[in-house]
Amino acid sequence: MGSRKKRKRSRFFVYSSVRLFVGVFSSIPLPITLLMGRFVGWAVRLADRRHRLVAMENLDAAYGDSLSVSEKERIIEGIYRNLGMILVELIKTPSLIRRESWRERIHVDGEEHAREAAALGRGVLFISGHLGNWELLGLGITLLGYPLHGMARPLDNPMLDRFLLRSRTRYGQKIVPQAGSFVSFLRILRRGGFVGILVDQNQKEGGVFVDFFGRQAATIRTVAALHRRTGAPIVTGYIRREPGTFRHRIRIDPAIIIERTGDSEGDIRRTTQAFTSRIEEYVRETPDHWLWLHRRWKTRPAGEGWSARRSWKTRRKGARPLQST
Repeated sequence: MGSRKKRKRSRFFVYSSVRLFVGVFSSIPLPITLLMGRFVGWAVRLADRRHRLVAMENLDAAYGDSLSVSEKERIIEGIYRNLGMILVELIKTPSLIRRESWRERIHVDGEEHAREAAALGRGVLFISGHLGNWELLGLGITLLGYPLHGMARPLDNPMLDRFLLRSRTRYGQKIVPQAGSFVSFLRILRRGGFVGILVDQNQKEGGVFVDFFGRQAATIRTVAALHRRTGAPIVTGYIRREPGTFRHRIRIDPAIIIERTGDSEGDIRRTTQAFTSRIEEYVRETPDHWLWLHRRWKTRPAGEGWSARRSWKTRRKGARPLQST
């Protein structure tokens, strides 16, 4: 009983601290909060040596010698800067994004592709990755008139989970529990609904190996399986930062539709490769917007080990990672 009360008090303290933090930041002018977000990203970058090295290993594996060490360092600086700005942008979003004026902050290219896919009446799979402010991407798609159903694991802190859920669903987005999500998504698509999934994380088990930056990457098979079962078109896109204060641009590309054959595994692999190639294209366009801190190639095909651990230090002996400027 004592430990239960202690855990409850701890959760309440964390929840109260987050609410206080959000309240303070909400009252600070936007330009100042964005500067603070950049500073937070800078400070975390200096302290987070482990993920800096992960990012450099990933960049080495993806680009080899086509980028210099200093160019890769600048990309990593951009990653942390983006994450710091996402933090404060999420706090300011409720006061900045309104249904009647959201296009002043978020511009959309390729809106017709989403409209054409929705017109097929088979539901739509909106696919992207951890690029730019990906939370704003889901919000923008929903405000276009396509209320997304996303997947999330509930937080261990129920009070914090409810607070975050209210924020995420403010404009019509829906959150589907991770457990049983495939069946839920199947029903949503068959009703003509819209499902949003981020597909650029390593899949520990049951993934499909497809090419990503010239290396086999274990990728979620849920999207391809849903596409094959329902015929729902796969619409890919991403969001990037634009010059100015709190300005973003969403790009939406034509739908992917893979003809169904008698080879289910082959269909799933071709579909997964098609949208993974789109994600790679987006990352190449804005490499400092993507989450290189994640071990995207950690899971390897049977018989193959992790071979990209050739540290960048061996490429420029004596170099020091991410010098403070």
